[in-house]
This record gives sequence, structure tokens and C-alpha cells, in this order.
Amino acid sequence: MNKVQNFLNTLKANCDNTPFVSYETENEAEITISLGKGWAGKYANDLWGECEITDDELEITFVIENYEEFYIGEGTVRLTYADDSTGKAYGGELDDKVGAVLHKVTNGMLTCGGSEEGLQGEDYLSVDVAQCEILEEA
Repeated sequence: MNKVQNFLNTLKANCDNTPFVSYETENEAEITISLGKGWAGKYANDLWGECEITDDELEITFVIENYEEFYIGEGTVRLTYADDSTGKAYGGELDDKVGAVLHKVTNGMLTCGGSEEGLQGEDYLSVDVAQCEILEEA
């Protein structure tokens, strides 16, 4: 069994919210994990101003690859800013909460935090996804 399949099997076995794999090859896979409901609302952000989103439910999508080495790609959390929202999610309370919830629903296996790409998104939050020790050994 290769590293991509090991990663997927370990994630599926330990994730509270069943990951959806939209495609899988020997060397890569795209994974979506639900972050649950209750997200709509305002979030503080000292860097880019308070943001408000209207989405009640969020999910994160990312790609894993294993060519010369194992790699987890940028994660994307699609979101809808309220019409009068002037801030960004990147680097603020919402960004932090996404990382904490991903860590929780994967039982400590994955975490994430704001990616510089997130500054460019009008309808998404970009995060760097990282694996924790349990997956590094898989």
C-alpha cells in the first residue's frame, strides 16, 4: 500500500466527519472534510477588519500528493461574505476557528492556518494544511 492510500485509510478511520474523496490515483487524491454547522456570523480580525459570513456550514478541500515526497496542498474553505462585510477571514478569529475545528474533527491528525493565498480570495479562505505526528508515521 502506498503513502496516499495509507494517509486516506488513517484519515477515514480516525475522522469524526467522513472525508469525501472526489478523486484518487496512486500518487494523489482530493479530499473534502465537513467542518460542521453554525459558522454564520461576525468574526474579529485585528489585521484585516471584522468579517461576517453567511454560510451556516463549511467544509475544507485539499489535495495530497506523493511523487518525490509526500505533500499536502493548500486547503480551501469556500465562504460567502455578507454584503456589508468589509474585513477578511485571513489571519483572524474565523481562520483560527477553522484550524481548531479541523484539528478536532480529525482527532488531532490535521491542523491548518492562514495561507498568504487567503488574502486574494473573495469567496474562500486559503489555509496551509499540516499533518500531525500520527500521520507522519503512517
